[in-house]
Amino acid sequence: MISSRPAPELAARQRDILGFDSLPALLAFGALLALLGFGPASLSGFWPSTYDFWPQALFLLLGAVGALFLALSPRARPRFETTAWLLLAFLGWNLLSTAASVYRHDSWLELSRIGGALAVFFATRALWTPQRAIWIVGAWAVGMAWVCLPALVDFVQTRNSRQFGPFYNPNLFANALAMTLPIAAILPLLVRRKWGSSFLVALSGAPFLICGAGLLVTASKGGFLAALIALLCTSLVIGRAKWAEIATFVRRNRVAVGVSALVLALLFAFLAARTIVPRLQQARGADDNSTMFRVFIWRSTLDMAQAKPLLGHGPASFPHVYARFAQTGYTRSAHQSWLQIAAESGIPALLLLLGAVVVALKNGLARIKTADWPLVAGCCGAVVALLLHGNVDSGFQTTSILIFLSVALAVLVSLNDSAPPQENFASRLNPFWLGATLLPALGGYQTQKAAAGQDASQLADQFARNGAPTVGVQKMQEAIALDPSSARLWSQLGQLQEASGGDGRAAFQTAIALQPTRAANWANLARAGERAGQSPAEVEKLYERAVENDPLGTRLRLERARWRLETKNGAAYDDLGFILALRDVPYGRYPALADWVNLDFARATVLLAPHLVTTGQKARAKRLVELALGDVERARHSQAGNEAILRAAGQATDLDANADLETVAAQLAGLQTQLS
Repeated sequence: MISSRPAPELAARQRDILGFDSLPALLAFGALLALLGFGPASLSGFWPSTYDFWPQALFLLLGAVGALFLALSPRARPRFETTAWLLLAFLGWNLLSTAASVYRHDSWLELSRIGGALAVFFATRALWTPQRAIWIVGAWAVGMAWVCLPALVDFVQTRNSRQFGPFYNPNLFANALAMTLPIAAILPLLVRRKWGSSFLVALSGAPFLICGAGLLVTASKGGFLAALIALLCTSLVIGRAKWAEIATFVRRNRVAVGVSALVLALLFAFLAARTIVPRLQQARGADDNSTMFRVFIWRSTLDMAQAKPLLGHGPASFPHVYARFAQTGYTRSAHQSWLQIAAESGIPALLLLLGAVVVALKNGLARIKTADWPLVAGCCGAVVALLLHGNVDSGFQTTSILIFLSVALAVLVSLNDSAPPQENFASRLNPFWLGATLLPALGGYQTQKAAAGQDASQLADQFARNGAPTVGVQKMQEAIALDPSSARLWSQLGQLQEASGGDGRAAFQTAIALQPTRAANWANLARAGERAGQSPAEVEKLYERAVENDPLGTRLRLERARWRLETKNGAAYDDLGFILALRDVPYGRYPALADWVNLDFARATVLLAPHLVTTGQKARAKRLVELALGDVERARHSQAGNEAILRAAGQATDLDANADLETVAAQLAGLQTQLS
């Protein structure tokens, strides 16, 4: 029940716990610091690929607990200004986009993630005081330095220059580090201001050095560039605020400054020569695979955004829609945060988010000439790092990075508060935070259901692999009961039913109803229809729908070509010719990784070459066989790597994609003998 007790006297108000007006406020601030400190280690995966929902669920449920603490904190009043309203509008627009999403299951999960990050923004605003800044900055910097240490140890042991720690890949690790370096750079300034101890100041510089070394061992070109420009931005802000003092300090300590700069430069050069420099040298050519792969992804993503400019295809819809627009191989992210937001949530959503960022930066820069200049420098640098790196990768889709952005924006906006919000102690409960408790709680509950369903599906798959398909089907039905709106689970149920001799068509049809843009759902139904004896015309229509959703999918085209050959349909040769034509376009020229080997070109050659010979195209057949044999030879050297890439792409049911390598090689050798 809401208390109607009179407001306490001023002296009672001033009694606090470690600077907080209440124990709940202290606990809420502790939760914020824990999120910054431990978030990089636990919230840096990419759930659309890994389906690891538990960290997201825990983040949201703990966020609900934190919001409840704030609801019990009399002084933790929400603060609304332009940035806050723009971020709320961004969340609202994502809600509209979710209602029109092509796959609402994942859109609701993404909406919950964004809502959780927005709650972090408001919590930071509500708990902010200048005296607490050092703890926020310290938790952020130390948390990232901590996850760098294992990566640095692994680099020393293996000399692998593409470290990524707990993050999904090295580029996202580099994104977080590029944001952290400006924050870590101001930590010694805040320590010196608060305690003045030379030892503590020197110790507080360790996170900057550790994070800098961590960035180098990612060998990320985009991360390296973003960090350099972000640190330059931070330096310019510091110089603008304290140029006279800096010049005096350098003059008085020129020897120490010179020696320190030389040591750091030599250390930087040593690490750079073994990490980032080789990748920069590889990228000098205009035909660099990594760069060109991204260029064509960006063009495809722009086409996605233009197709639905207002509401987009739905939050987190990129993996389910991209294949329809793809100009190169499949990927689960756009490798460009801002284009991906426009494609998923609509161009207005992107404008609202960028507008909030611009307003926050403007508010922060207005405080350069005040005592807040270190925080302005660090947070502006962090935001600039994300803005820049967002042009070459999808860091916004990583929860820990989104949390960093929320905190940086909240600090920049909080610096402009001239006075604390009006206090009203007539009520012990804050209705805003009560509402904010409900939203992450609902999001956490939904994400927890997805996590439990995914766990149950993995158990079902284990039973099926161990020779108990019937039990596997039962366990998968239990998984669906936990998360009935997941098309992934319905598709897996259909596959298990088919594998156990049953009919999976009803499950596949449900998957299509939930997620009509996924080509694999239509292909699964086509295979099931073929086994059930449906007419070739009906199966052909299902394959056609699959190809509409993934027109460049060589595996899908090859499967349809084989089925057409079995049914004496001459259109099979059109599919095979289409596959082989992809070798000379961006799809074939710029794979996700330079050493990726797509054996579908070789498989298509095995099927098409005899037809070419019978139609008088022996020379072309001979040339295709030679190219295919080259693919086979390269695949032999990278088979393990190909399987690892397939796992990373989420193709868990297709781990033996190159299991027929030697069979294909033997078939090609036979064709070569016939053609010689």
